[in-house]
Formats: sequence, structure tokens, C-alpha cells
Amino acid sequence: MRIRLFLPALLAVGVAIYFWQTAPNQNVPACTWRIGSGTEFRQAKANFEELPPGTPLRLSLVLSEPRHVYVFAHSDEDGTILMFPSVDLKSNCSNPLPVGRTVLPGELEGTGESGTKELAWTTRPGLLAVATYIVVASDHPVAELDELLPKVRRWTNTVFPDGSMAVTKPTAGEQVSAGPHQPIPPGLLRDAAAIGSVDTGPYGPMKPAHGYEGVFTASWKVREEKGHEAASPIPGLPNPALPNLPKAPPPVVQPTKK
Repeated sequence: MRIRLFLPALLAVGVAIYFWQTAPNQNVPACTWRIGSGTEFRQAKANFEELPPGTPLRLSLVLSEPRHVYVFAHSDEDGTILMFPSVDLKSNCSNPLPVGRTVLPGELEGTGESGTKELAWTTRPGLLAVATYIVVASDHPVAELDELLPKVRRWTNTVFPDGSMAVTKPTAGEQVSAGPHQPIPPGLLRDAAAIGSVDTGPYGPMKPAHGYEGVFTASWKVREEKGHEAASPIPGLPNPALPNLPKAPPPVVQPTKK
């Protein structure tokens, strides 16, 4: 009896999945943010989630055709930071990303017990308001983004000897664009960031970019969970992502009267 009751619902679900898989919008790229590292991760649930500073982040993309993917982060404190593709970030991922599932920022070959080291970005410390993560997937290189890549601060794993992830400045001779307390560059990135203000969630099919043929975008807004301090990637050293503040002066001891 129970099987008969549930059978119509199961058939309806099966039909819905079939039409979703065969629909024309299967050419639309999809992305999901992963919170955590290794197999111990969860998917991002909604905009304005609160995460502790230093939380590992990865981006899972599903593509039905090769795509050029760009990932940025923006906050008032940091300005705009390039996450992918970065010339200073060594991994097994590069543009255009292939058909199928890719998890950015990828893996570093030749390290770890399994022969590879999983890479992850982290949430930045000291955010008073919101950090916005922006994803762009295009069937061709995006000229305005390629022009921006060498001018903004970017993630790297080539600064520390152990390959730890950190944020670094552009190469010598390049003036920093969209730095701290500067707005998101106008155009595609700013339009994509605005989606996160009204979108229902940071997962699923990406949205077509208005005025950009063959380009899709997604964005995710995150708040910092208070009461935490981000750990350093190098034990015994301060976190390079934290401001290098001077030590407090020793207390003044008043001489005792005799």
C-alpha cells in the first residue's frame, strides 16, 4: 500500500529530473562553494553566512563545455583580490577549464602522502561588513578581466617554502588597482557582485551576464563570524593576512616614594 502511495511522487520526480537533464539550459555552467577542507566540507547555504576568519573555501564548477573562469573577492578592507587564475598560484587547474567537474583552486602535484596537496583559499580576517565572492565563466577570454589580472592583489602559494596560501601584491612595476577601500571595478565584476544582493543562494546554474554574450556570473556574500582569530599558515609566525601592528609599549612603573 505504501509503495502505491509513493509511486506517483517518485514518477513525478523522475520525470522532472529527465527534463532538467535534457533541457537546453544544460549548457549553462553551475557552481557551488565548498566550506571546509578535504572530505569534511559542506556546501554554502545562502548569502550573508557568517564564517570564522581563515575558513577554507573551494569552488566546485560543473561545465558542459570548456570555459574561461575568473574568480575574485571584494571587501572594503581588502579591495578586490584575484583568486583565479593567478600567475602566482601553482596548481593543476588552468584556463580554459575542461568539461565536467573541477574544484578550484585545484591541487599541487608532487606533495603530500597521496602525491598531491589539496589547495584552498581562506576567508580574510578583519572584515567589518561583507565579503563578496564573484565567479565569471565564459566561452572565450574576457578582455576587461584579463586586463585587470596583473593589476590587483592576488592569491599565491609561491611565497612560503611549504606552499602555503597567502595574498600578495602585483609584480614589481605594476600599480595596484582596486586596492583597499576602493570599489569593485565597474563593468562585468560590479554587475556580477550585484546579483548576490538579490539571488536566492550561492549554488546552482549561473546567471547570463547582461550585455556579454557567452558569459555567465555568480556571486556570494559572506560575513565574518566574530570572536575568532585566524591562525597562521606557518606555525610560530604571525598570519601574513593580518595587519602587522606594533607591539604595545611596556607599562609605565611609577617610582615608589621613600
